Amino acid sequence: MSVIDNITIILGPPASAAEKTRLAEEAEANGASFDDTYIARIAGIVAELTTRTDGNPSEIETFFCELLERPVQLQDTVPTWFEKKGQRYPAIMIAARDVIDMQGNSLEDAVTKIFTRPETPAKLAERIGVRLDLESAKTFYTFGTND
Repeated sequence: MSVIDNITIILGPPASAAEKTRLAEEAEANGASFDDTYIARIAGIVAELTTRTDGNPSEIETFFCELLERPVQLQDTVPTWFEKKGQRYPAIMIAARDVIDMQGNSLEDAVTKIFTRPETPAKLAERIGVRLDLESAKTFYTFGTND
């Protein structure tokens, strides 16, 4: 049976002019490109979204709980980047098998069922985009097998 293998959330540029200016100034000060500077921040962004406090789910887990309509935990959330037409964007990758229920069982079949609905990837991208104050965000997924 084919199931979703990975969910990737591409993070567009910051919406705020002030944040764009900060990134550009930091890039210039370090002799780096805007893209490299923005991508260098992705580990911190992922850490912020995945931090659990006082036994509560992290922000990104809360988003998944809402989409899957049940309590879930994420075992791993990987900071990465995506390139398109020569421009690079930070991204967050989550393996479907790493979305687990509270007993530690993988929910990849439920993830596949929910994320193949046309509205689900857009909902997740919107939640992440609003939370991070981005111009845009886009969610993609790839398929694998559940062997």
